[in-house]
Amino acid sequence: MRLTRIIVDQTSDLEEDFAKKLKITVIPFNIINKNEKLIRIIPSHKEDVEEGIFYSKESFFRYMEKVKKKDDIPTTGAISIERCKKLVREASKGKKDVVCILIPKELSKVYENVERAAELVSAEVGNNIKIIDSRQAFSAQYFPVKEAAELAEEGKDAETIAEHVREIRKKIHLLAAVCSFRYLRKCGRVRKLKKIGSYIADFLKFASIITLKDGIPEPLVTMPRAKVEDKIIVEMEKVSGWDEEISVRINYAGENTRKRAIKLEGLIRKRFEGRLRDVTSSQTGPLVGSHTGPYTLSVAVRKYGYEEISSFVLAKMFERVTEKLRKNESTLNRLNIYPAIDADTGKNLSFTLGDVAKNLDLSSLKQTVKHIAARACENGTGFSGTGMAAYLSGFASYLLENNTGKLNHEKFVRAMEEGTKSAYLSFRDPKEGTMLSTMRISARKARECLEKEKDIAEILKIAYIAAVKELISPEIQEVPILKRKGIVDAGGLGFIYTLEGWLSALGKEREIEDFIEEFREKIRVQKFTLSYKIDEAKHPGFCLKIKVERIEEKEMQDLAKELELLPNPIESPLSTIGNIIHMHIYDEELKRKVLEICNKYGSTQLIKTSPLSLSEFGLIKNKILTLIGKIQVIPKLVVWALYWFGFRIILPFREISLWKRSRDLMLITRGLEDVAASKKKAVFIFDRKGKIKYFNEAAREYVRDLKIEEIKMRDNIILYLHPGFLREVEGRLFSLGKEKPFIFKSRRYLFELKQLYNQNEHVGAKLEIGRK
Repeated sequence: MRLTRIIVDQTSDLEEDFAKKLKITVIPFNIINKNEKLIRIIPSHKEDVEEGIFYSKESFFRYMEKVKKKDDIPTTGAISIERCKKLVREASKGKKDVVCILIPKELSKVYENVERAAELVSAEVGNNIKIIDSRQAFSAQYFPVKEAAELAEEGKDAETIAEHVREIRKKIHLLAAVCSFRYLRKCGRVRKLKKIGSYIADFLKFASIITLKDGIPEPLVTMPRAKVEDKIIVEMEKVSGWDEEISVRINYAGENTRKRAIKLEGLIRKRFEGRLRDVTSSQTGPLVGSHTGPYTLSVAVRKYGYEEISSFVLAKMFERVTEKLRKNESTLNRLNIYPAIDADTGKNLSFTLGDVAKNLDLSSLKQTVKHIAARACENGTGFSGTGMAAYLSGFASYLLENNTGKLNHEKFVRAMEEGTKSAYLSFRDPKEGTMLSTMRISARKARECLEKEKDIAEILKIAYIAAVKELISPEIQEVPILKRKGIVDAGGLGFIYTLEGWLSALGKEREIEDFIEEFREKIRVQKFTLSYKIDEAKHPGFCLKIKVERIEEKEMQDLAKELELLPNPIESPLSTIGNIIHMHIYDEELKRKVLEICNKYGSTQLIKTSPLSLSEFGLIKNKILTLIGKIQVIPKLVVWALYWFGFRIILPFREISLWKRSRDLMLITRGLEDVAASKKKAVFIFDRKGKIKYFNEAAREYVRDLKIEEIKMRDNIILYLHPGFLREVEGRLFSLGKEKPFIFKSRRYLFELKQLYNQNEHVGAKLEIGRK
């Protein structure tokens, strides 16, 4: 029995038969021609352009191809709240619940109109109406709508369907190829300098691929029109993981674009054969076509993630890790100041993991994991290398003991936890604030995700973000030099690059690119501002890598304990992995004693000896990089100086105006401070992002009643609200209190919410809370 109806807006361009079959209500738009007539598609009807009647979509696009003037392009607008209310009420017949899946509010007013209509209908009918911002548009809306309608057909309730849509919208990517900017210019979508660029692009016959990021259009790449199909395939490979199953939806505009769509579909079927669930295509309607014209092609990719990982995918994950480490080797070397400033962390990690993915046995996951771990342990060099090898050893040991054909989300997280334990155990004196901390936090965050998430790629993404935050700002920092210099641990950064490699193979790099960009900027600043004294980088001692043949695990522990008792002036974070020992020693005499002790436990081989002191070349290189970092600040200082001494002194008119406004505002604020402070009601003023900008003394008392010590400016207002009020609001904080204040009563308090506007711009809200 169908319990829920689905509503979607017209931008989704659903086929009429498809919408009828799944009983989907479509909220139309007003599409108006220059004669102020509504544009309609009426098959088997005589075409009348002046009256806005076209007999097919193709006919409409032929008209658009001939358009010369701006006035000839149809304009579009959201329908009124009353019309939305009528459609929502019709969908609610029989007191059915409703899920509305709409275009982002940043792109159209239809979201606000449907939201308001839904509030009125829900109060009238008494049903549950969920409003969801799809964060998608055009062909990308097809998947959430289709899957929501199928769940409704199965009898799922509105809450279940809404949760599913919120979950899958992050797994849908839109790629829209705009092959002519003429229509966007005429609609006013391209302005200022970008308008000049669009003329150049059209003259050179270039096209742009655009995506949506948090509901906002963002250009990805520009290329010749002839290469559009090939470039879309490349972008599809970037947003989908290795061997990940996908579905594809193609929307095309006019006849020329339809030919491109047919060619593209063939390329997609060939390139993604074996993991392509389905490909559907449809012609864009007049609504979208009025803005983008007849030469636009859009492709939506629906990813299904990884509930399991095969040996082939795991091999690709480690291939990407190798690429990441090699690309960032110089950065890791540069930031290597613990346990010694010897600039070799990048080299050690690249050597440790450089060949783990080569010529692997992919016949089973067991064999693949076994070979990766064995090679890492054999190659493990330096403390970062042995720490990573120990992590992979623990990771592999858990999987080998559980002998699984494929690696599911639960086992993957457990393997991360076992890898972390193994890495900690490999160090005789593990320190927080290093690689170990990033391993621990990522495993802990992954464990927390298991309750709600089954997609390994999504779990890793969340774990990666948590690990980066830990690297930048450790919970505990036990390494004085890292704390003193304000530098991240190079080994920890190497583990972050390992996670980035995994995410790249699983198709998540595009999703985290903004976060990565911000993180890399911080690393770049550290890289170019790091400086140290000569005596910090020049000290005696050697780094030893020793292999002891035919030694048992218990004997290795005894050997490590004996080595720790040696009178070693250097603080050596001794580490062991398998039958390999890695340690720092003071001089040749101590090296001889170390080898003597090792020989008592088995046949000993000294694999590597390298000086701990940074070379003269390394010191000079450090000074040059530090100087470059300082020089990079000069252009910013020049711009700042020009602004102050140019615009603010020579042309001070704007500054005088701003100063007068500031003075007047301060005068008014000071004059009202006493009134606000003495008011019995708690007053909060917060911006449209929900950040607190003002509160009075009564607000402090209200917060203390909630058992919160103090209000913090710029905190989210939600942190200080009563649970009953939050349940009533249900995420609609800025849709309530528009026309008149929204009032809510709890057992002890009376809440009054009012939205604040500056002319027509919504700037925030005011909340007054008083005792009953």
